Amino acid sequence: MMRTTAPNWFPSSTASTLMAIKPTGDSPTWWSLTSISPSGSRRRCPWTRSAPYCVQASPCIPLMKQHGLDQPGKHLGVVGLGGLGHLAVKFGRAFGLRVTVISSTPDKEKDAVEQLGADSFIVISNAEQMKAAAGTMDHIVSTSAGVLSLSPLVALLKTHGKIIMVGTSTKPMEIPSFDLVSASSGSMIGGMKVAQEMMEFASEHRVTPEVEVVRMEDVNLAMERLEKGDVRYRFVVDVANAFHDCRVD
Repeated sequence: MMRTTAPNWFPSSTASTLMAIKPTGDSPTWWSLTSISPSGSRRRCPWTRSAPYCVQASPCIPLMKQHGLDQPGKHLGVVGLGGLGHLAVKFGRAFGLRVTVISSTPDKEKDAVEQLGADSFIVISNAEQMKAAAGTMDHIVSTSAGVLSLSPLVALLKTHGKIIMVGTSTKPMEIPSFDLVSASSGSMIGGMKVAQEMMEFASEHRVTPEVEVVRMEDVNLAMERLEKGDVRYRFVVDVANAFHDCRVD
């Protein structure tokens, strides 16, 4: 029996939820996972299917709801099709999401699509499938417990997309920082609108960079200093005066 006062720990919008496995009827083999809310509503299912909810659904549901994965119409990628992964697929479909299973095992496609109801299936080592799915997913739930390269997954995300880690590994993950920056902003420097907003804000609040103006003939020296980290904090090349000095009267 578990009791929680946190509303996001189980798929109930109530502030207090009581979960219990108990026998139903006269059958010694028929049990149920009963959710009792303040309104008195109950939900039951056979004990053989109830037990995993007490453990495996616990990390899936709260994280999915916390990150907005209960909003119909979004595209969810699920990495791994094991104990956690198959529940993530089912919950995603129940939430009204478009669900794509991302797997290293091509043989699982039939189970993913026909049995679990996934909308699509891609093999992470298939370059064509990964390219076709690039930039299409709002979120990815990773349930894999193995060593995972995040770079291919980041490429599947839309701008501001999220990778939600549910599976765990004892080995550290590596990902180039460039991939993270690209996924979060879509651009290394932002667009014109963002630049204009930044300039206006800086002007209003008198925020100015600390710079060192470099003459054109000193650019090579500036590059040498840059390699040594000897710059506080930006070099600005004086191009205008360089052209002025070269102008023929």
